[in-house]
Amino acid sequence: MAQAAVGTQKCWVAAWRRDYDVVYARRVAREGESRLKRWTAAAFYRTLRWLTGRGRR
Repeated sequence: MAQAAVGTQKCWVAAWRRDYDVVYARRVAREGESRLKRWTAAAFYRTLRWLTGRGRR
């Protein structure tokens, strides 16, 4: 499981305490991952956007 910055974790916990049902984060960098891993991640999210009918954000 990937580690999140401490400040990010505190935001997630604060949102959970305010009764949010869903809390998510977005990676700023994919350091330390192979080219294949980055490519498969991009393909996954591209497919997910296509399946849900959402455009690129």
